[in-house]
Amino acid sequence: MKNYLLTLTLAACLVMPLGVAVAAGPVADAENYEPSLFANDRLSLISGEMMESLSFGMGIFFDYSRNPIIITDPNSDAVVRTVVGNHLAADLSLSVGLFEWVDLALAIPAVMFQDGEGWNDADGLPVGTLGDIRFALRARLYRTENKLFSMALIPVITFPTGQFLHELSGSDGITFSPTLAFSISSRWVAGGLDLYYRLTQNDAIVGNTRLADQAGLRLLVTAFAIPEILGINTEFMAATTAGKTFGKGAESPMEATLSGTWWHAPANIALTVGAGAGIVKGFATPQFRAFAGLTWTLRQEKKEKRPADEDTDGPMPQTAPTIILDPSKRPGEVEVKRPQVIELDLAPKDQKEPKKVEEKKPAVKKPESSPQAKTVELQSKPKEAIAAPAPAPTPAPAPVKKIEPKTGTPMPDIIYFLGDSTTFTDESRVKLEKLNLLLSANFTLRIRIEGHADRNEKPELALKRAQAIKLWLIDHDIESKRIQTKGLGADEPVASSDLESDRARNRRVTFFVLDN
Repeated sequence: MKNYLLTLTLAACLVMPLGVAVAAGPVADAENYEPSLFANDRLSLISGEMMESLSFGMGIFFDYSRNPIIITDPNSDAVVRTVVGNHLAADLSLSVGLFEWVDLALAIPAVMFQDGEGWNDADGLPVGTLGDIRFALRARLYRTENKLFSMALIPVITFPTGQFLHELSGSDGITFSPTLAFSISSRWVAGGLDLYYRLTQNDAIVGNTRLADQAGLRLLVTAFAIPEILGINTEFMAATTAGKTFGKGAESPMEATLSGTWWHAPANIALTVGAGAGIVKGFATPQFRAFAGLTWTLRQEKKEKRPADEDTDGPMPQTAPTIILDPSKRPGEVEVKRPQVIELDLAPKDQKEPKKVEEKKPAVKKPESSPQAKTVELQSKPKEAIAAPAPAPTPAPAPVKKIEPKTGTPMPDIIYFLGDSTTFTDESRVKLEKLNLLLSANFTLRIRIEGHADRNEKPELALKRAQAIKLWLIDHDIESKRIQTKGLGADEPVASSDLESDRARNRRVTFFVLDN
């Protein structure tokens, strides 16, 4: 990583003088709307919240703008020349979360299509070209423990790679944009604010607009229709030329966009589609734009993060077997003494000794003598011996497992899992969100989560599934002490498990409301 940063630094030192030498006339990027370089962000706002440690992300963002660069008459605002009429750009971004407080990102923009009159009649526009490569480092400054508020510093550097291909493909020299990012995040509302200052290597005059150092802001508000699944984004962007805020030619472009983001959480995919329009005219501010972006994140699994969390908050057992044998039958399981049925003898202990003597010598003592008292004794004892074996046929079968009585009120929702995994199916995510809303609205509600497995899986996987759902709820602000977990293995199937569809029904988690 040190070698990589050193290479970028050397490249910047080499490119800077070349940019000054090659630039001729107004060199500027027609694309003012630059999506964030980091995979955990949406739209152009750079979030103050970091990526997860040792995670990797990539994204692709397509943006179409209409009339981004036009030259107008300063007196009548009539369009004198359409420099760029239609502009279609694509940004490929790569980002990595190194630690909990440092992220790195790289963006490679490309112009896929554009048309227009250019700066002059002799100058044409290339249909496709490379833009200015951007590099950013994000460092966390502050974050609350519940991740509600975050603040970060992000220096962004652009290298003038586009101007080597065409004047309208990039800026005239290296630019440096230190950005201060503020973010908030909750279940129903999220957003952020970026304040940045863009330093340019060279100033330029484009039509009646002066391009120089620029101060600006980006504001984003996201309202979640379904928490962490569907969000509606509203973004506002404004900038002004530093030092010439109210002077001649110092136009302050403003834009607003509206979009929707859909998160496909199990695959760590996010899809954003939206549109926007220019509010105040300015350089690279179009009449309207439409965009779509797709991001994917590879992150560390969180399932094994708390292996010791085996329900320290409740009395549930930690071992897989939850169906136990009848305790009254355990003494006779190892020793083969079932014919004697000693464990079922309801007589007191002081009567068991004579019973054994009577079983061994009933036939020897009859022929010796028959005193009347002895006869009465022998006649009474066999009756007791005969009475004891009477219940023997009932317990003859092998020990039967007894299911513990269920406590609590069963809930209708069932979460299903992939085979040999603690990852729940996509269809179950909406059920989890509904359960989370119920627990959030009823803060005294306590539940028990019971995990199940099919007969081809390891029994301990049932408890792990229940614990995975518990961790998911804890990560969504539900207190740990309100949740108990229990694993039942494959002892309570709802289907025969002969077919895969039946086994899929057995790979489940069920919920019970506990009495307060």
